[in-house]
Amino acid sequence: DTKEGEQILVKVGISSVSMEGAAANLAAEHPGWDFDATAKAAEQEWNKELSKIRIETKNIDDLKKFYTALYHTMIAPSTYNDVNGDYLGADYKVHNSKDATIYTTYSLWDTYRAKQPLMTIIQPEKAGEFVATMVDICDKQGDLPVWHLWGNETNCMVGDPAIPVVADAIVKGIKGFDREHAFEAIKKTAANPERGKQLRHIHGYIPCNLMNEAVAYDMEYALADGAAAQAAKALGREEEYEHFTRMSHSYRNYFDQETGFIRGVDDEGYFRTPFNPYYASHRADDYCEGNGWQYTWLVPHDVEGLVECFGGKERFIEKLDSLFIVSSVIEG
Repeated sequence: DTKEGEQILVKVGISSVSMEGAAANLAAEHPGWDFDATAKAAEQEWNKELSKIRIETKNIDDLKKFYTALYHTMIAPSTYNDVNGDYLGADYKVHNSKDATIYTTYSLWDTYRAKQPLMTIIQPEKAGEFVATMVDICDKQGDLPVWHLWGNETNCMVGDPAIPVVADAIVKGIKGFDREHAFEAIKKTAANPERGKQLRHIHGYIPCNLMNEAVAYDMEYALADGAAAQAAKALGREEEYEHFTRMSHSYRNYFDQETGFIRGVDDEGYFRTPFNPYYASHRADDYCEGNGWQYTWLVPHDVEGLVECFGGKERFIEKLDSLFIVSSVIEG
């Protein structure tokens, strides 16, 4: 019972394993009741982490924008195991991580392009731990995570976004995980026939009449294959390097020479018609949260190959320049 205007203090402990685990976590990580001291300790910890990148400017707004963005890069993945090492694995069994930290909240489709590579620069130790957890997830659920949350695979979003993260760490020599074991996890994930990959293995691409968001799925898989190829090369695995490089070219099936766009292709090899590169319909077209203008450029692993698709650098540059000139209005 509280009186009007009275303030109370509340502490919350969480655990993926048990009530006892939650209580132990709370006792170990926050035993006191001094709110101001807690706030000050948190501020000191964040200043320590945010000072890993220093910028110089007299513009206060720019400082706020930069460090707010940097702060956002560090709120996930989040620590998942209890203070005694216990955690609920992707196999829904309780495991103990001993001296290692286990993580969850892997929004990988949103983070593999920029945030995760940034971690290899400013948080290399944690970057290795992140990959170790991904491999642990693969050991327990059969493939690398897509969008892992609280021990559960949501399979939200397209492609295999963990593969570029794991491959990047292998290529850069990040410590904290077994590189050979991690590469086996990449291979197992790429070979998993689910989520459209079986269609890709049969046709060489994912036909747009057989799966929703086919172009997006296939192009993300191709990008992941390109990353896997580089990891194979770093490990001296020539046969796997050639295999993944070949698979990473599947996007070429979607390139339309006439329009100069990546667009859906059915199982008989015909482009989807009608076609509008400005059109986007959420979860109801060949792309994923994008359109033809945007997805045409999702080939960072094979830029020279994309240039060849256009018929040369001149047409490629002309099209790329057009991207920044044409209307930005999405039609749907």
